[in-house]
Amino acid sequence: MKRQILVPVTPSDVSRKIIMLADQWANLVGAEIHFLHVVDVNLNSSLPKLLREDSVQKDQQALQSFLDNQSLTADYSASAHLGRTSEVILREERQGNYEFILMAAHSHKIVSRLLLGSVSDAILHASTGSVCFYKESPTEIEDAIIVPLDYSDANEQVVKLADIYGQLTGGKLLFIHVVPPLPKPFFSFQGPKEHAESTNRESTVESRTDSRYPEEIKKMTAYLERQSIKSDYEQFVEFGKPYRKIVELCENSAAALIMMATHSYTDKSRILPGSITKAVLHQSKTSVFVFKAGLHPVYISRPS
Repeated sequence: MKRQILVPVTPSDVSRKIIMLADQWANLVGAEIHFLHVVDVNLNSSLPKLLREDSVQKDQQALQSFLDNQSLTADYSASAHLGRTSEVILREERQGNYEFILMAAHSHKIVSRLLLGSVSDAILHASTGSVCFYKESPTEIEDAIIVPLDYSDANEQVVKLADIYGQLTGGKLLFIHVVPPLPKPFFSFQGPKEHAESTNRESTVESRTDSRYPEEIKKMTAYLERQSIKSDYEQFVEFGKPYRKIVELCENSAAALIMMATHSYTDKSRILPGSITKAVLHQSKTSVFVFKAGLHPVYISRPS
C-alpha cells in the first residue's frame, strides 16, 4: 500500500493553502494525499439524520469538485464523514497507512497568545504518528527551519528529516539547544518590578556570559558534525526556558517551520506530548511539525 498524508479540511481560505502545502509535502515524501472532510454532528445535531447524511454526500461532491480545480500534482483521494471531528480524524489515522497528519491549528487569539483549538489539541494528544500543524503567518516568512535539540534518539531522527527537507527545499536549518539557567539564590531582596527587570536583562546576555556556554557550544558542534548534515545551517545555544527561547528564535528569524521531537511519554499505543512541545505549539505563530517516533515513521527520500 502506498504511503499517504492525511489532510483534514474545512471550507475556508486556510484550507486552500493547506491543500497546496499538502501537495508540496506529498511530492517531497513520495506519498498520496487523502483529504478528509468531517460534517460534525455537534454542529448539525438539530438536523434529522437523513438530512445530515445528505449533507455529507453534497459536501463530498463539493470537495471533490474544489480539489479538481486546484492543479494538484500529487495523487489524491477525498472523503467526507459524519461524526465528531477529532474522533473521525483519529479513526481514519488508525485505519490508514499515513506518514503524518497535516492540519490547520485552528488557533484562536486570547490577549497576545495563539491557542490551539479543541480539535487540534485532541489530535496532538491522541494521534499515533506525527502531526504538522499549519499556522498562517502574520508576517512574511523565510525558508528557515528551526530544529530544537535535546540529543535524544527521537531528536536524531528529526535532524535527519530536517536535513533532507532542507536539501529538497533549499531551506536553512537553525539548530537550537536550550540549557536551564543556573539556579538563583532562594532569598532575594528584589521587589516584583526589580526582579522582572533583572530577569529580562539576564535573558538577553546570559547565553554568552554563562560559564557553561563554551562547553555547550562544543558539545553541540560535535553532535551536528556526527550527523553529516548537508543543508546550510546555524547553531544556537541559549539558557532559559526552552519554549520561550525557541519561540524567540522563531520570531527573530521569521522561520517558516519548527520541526521538533515531542518530549514524550507513552500510554499504551499513544505517544503523548510533553510540556515543551505543547508550549511551543500554543505560543508560536509558526507552523510546527511534531515528530512522534510511533507506528507511522516519516520517511523522506534523500535527494540524488
